[in-house]
Formats: sequence, C-alpha cells, structure tokens
Amino acid sequence: MHLNQVATDFITRNCRDCPKHELIDIDNIGRKILDEEDEIKERRLAVKASPPVPAKVRLTGLVTGDLTAALQREHVTAQSRTGTRHAAGRRESRFRSRKEAIRGNANSSGVLQ
Repeated sequence: MHLNQVATDFITRNCRDCPKHELIDIDNIGRKILDEEDEIKERRLAVKASPPVPAKVRLTGLVTGDLTAALQREHVTAQSRTGTRHAAGRRESRFRSRKEAIRGNANSSGVLQ
C-alpha cells in the first residue's frame, strides 16, 4: 500500500472544510494536498473552457461517426489505404476460414458434429 496515495485520497475526500479541525500552521501537508487539488481542478476547467482545436473537432467527428464513410470522404494516404485494405483482407480471410471450418464440421444432413 502506498501511504502517499492513501493519505492524499483521504485528505481530498474528507478534510476540505472540515468543521472539527482548525488550521494551525499554513505549512502543513494536508493544506498542500488540497491546494494542489484546487490547481488541478482549475486547469481542467480552463481546458474545458478553451475553444476546441479545429483538428480535434474534425478527428472527434471522424471517430464518432461511420469510419467507412469517413475514409471515403477524407484524404487518405497510400500507406493508410494499404493498411486498411490489409486489415480488411485479414478479416475476410478469417471469415472464410470460419465458414469453411463450419462446413467441414457439418455432416451430410448439415448438423454440426
């Protein structure tokens, strides 16, 4: 068990605005942990508030949509086309292999053995 992680987790969950303890000294580890957490939250809010980068918006649209349509309408390099065809060929080959295996395992009545 990592004491640093456990202590940080405990302090961030339980010690903010705790009515049972007073801050005795400003130089205290609990205060430092809470201040760091505040900074992290502020950075995350700033990132969310900043306008999205055009490339990120375009890529998000491509990934969340139909990838085949995206490949057809977007500029694709020769290398990526080759990789896509190669991957599609492997899928087709695996599908044929499975189909043949099923046929080979079936007897004349079509029931799997």
